Amino acid sequence: MRTARRPRVPLALVGGGLLVCLTGCGPLPMMMNPIALAGDATAALHPGTAVPVDLEITNTRMMPVEVREIRVEITRISAPNATELRPCSLEDYTIAQTRPTIAIAVAALASKRLSASTLPVAEWPQVHMLNRQVNQDGCKGATLTLRYSARAIMAVAR
Repeated sequence: MRTARRPRVPLALVGGGLLVCLTGCGPLPMMMNPIALAGDATAALHPGTAVPVDLEITNTRMMPVEVREIRVEITRISAPNATELRPCSLEDYTIAQTRPTIAIAVAALASKRLSASTLPVAEWPQVHMLNRQVNQDGCKGATLTLRYSARAIMAVAR
């Protein structure tokens, strides 16, 4: 069972890959880290496919927040099968970001997954493995390290 406040959570991919979440946040008064971000892949990643990332946003504040400007970036690729003839690099991957105008409401001292929001899966961040015209066998079993970041603002009463 997952704990809601875990700042680092592995994100497993079928085929031996592993995406690792790092925490990130935007500024809120009087608190350096008002939110924690983690995530899970929703499918296998192969050349020519995209994998939505079901982020979990944990609000550590005593007041509700809106999380905006969610960003995902690949910070590292570890590819044990890569060779000079079969490389694996950032050229093999890209990230489709959420629109910056999307706002996810998270209650005080609570967690919310994108899958529990009204945001359609097509608008979640997605990791794409490009289908390049080169041998990509070097990416088999690769590990991607992702960094998540977002801006949290106090939710406005409506």
